[in-house]
Amino acid sequence: MIRVCLKPNSLFRNIFLVSLLIQTFIILSIILTRKDFMNEYNNYTFIEYQLKEGTELIYSYRYKKYPDDLHFPILKDVISINRDNIGIDPKQIGMKYPESENFKQVVMYHFQPIITGEERTLLLFTFQTFINICRRYKLTYFLTYGSLLGSYRHHGIVPWDDDIDVFMNETEKRKVILTLGNVPGFELSHLQNYQWKFYPRFYNTLLGFKHRWPFVDIFFFGENNTHVWDNTSTSSVVDPVEVYRKSEIFPLVSRPFEGLLLLAPCNVHTIMKVMFTEHDWCESNRYWHKLEKRSPRPGKVLCAELYFLYPFVFRSSKGNSSVIVEQLQLRGRTMKTYEFKNQCETLKY
Repeated sequence: MIRVCLKPNSLFRNIFLVSLLIQTFIILSIILTRKDFMNEYNNYTFIEYQLKEGTELIYSYRYKKYPDDLHFPILKDVISINRDNIGIDPKQIGMKYPESENFKQVVMYHFQPIITGEERTLLLFTFQTFINICRRYKLTYFLTYGSLLGSYRHHGIVPWDDDIDVFMNETEKRKVILTLGNVPGFELSHLQNYQWKFYPRFYNTLLGFKHRWPFVDIFFFGENNTHVWDNTSTSSVVDPVEVYRKSEIFPLVSRPFEGLLLLAPCNVHTIMKVMFTEHDWCESNRYWHKLEKRSPRPGKVLCAELYFLYPFVFRSSKGNSSVIVEQLQLRGRTMKTYEFKNQCETLKY
């Protein structure tokens, strides 16, 4: 047997060298990791959100744009909002009630937009943030109620609407809280037996409420093996006896909405007939979400009476095939065309 004896000085020197090598390795790893992180960081682009009060900047945040994120074409990479311009009373926007009984002027009064361009920008930015969080964390959502109607009739927000409506799965409520409830610059209101609301913080709108405007209105659906229904509350906006066949909702398909293709029920035509029985008629807002109160100027006309004012979707069949063609038109001019293979297949150009 060979015995190796180390002198104390030699032993301490070897321990010191090993320790020095380990520390050097750790420092190099940190430097290389930081370099990789900075390279990755520099490869990302960002959306900068600025909230101002007058000329003073009171909040700013940079949101990283992930490769799979969706972005509304109308939104720029810098979203600058003046807090003083959000939550304006609709009575202060647009025209007053016409003195004469000119039919076209009366229609324009009842169906004029109730949000400004800056408010619309903030609403779409809020919805864009919501969509991308859902996509990253694989949360189920799809357009419903007024927003589904907007996609069906206008390929976007109903021109006189002021919020966004989506359905989410009631089994994912906890995951919704953990994700949408932790987005910088936004908050999630999750009251029991009521729609949840995802909205930007730091605004002075709806000060008497636990949420702010603008918001994404979140409804929750229940389901079994065959049917789907609104299970948000016992006083849902949908009659509790009204349910949908699961095959009319799933698989979800993509529909046009403000320049993007967003998830919606696969048989949107049938769903529209259930939600809005008189779908040839257009009804102005009965409720102002931005003020959380009933509208003093409801109106109802055949949608054809509004063709001169807003873009509408017109449908036709493509020859003898099952393809449905949707054209967004304004005063006879086609703005965009989409084609569906059939009611329950993914939308394509």
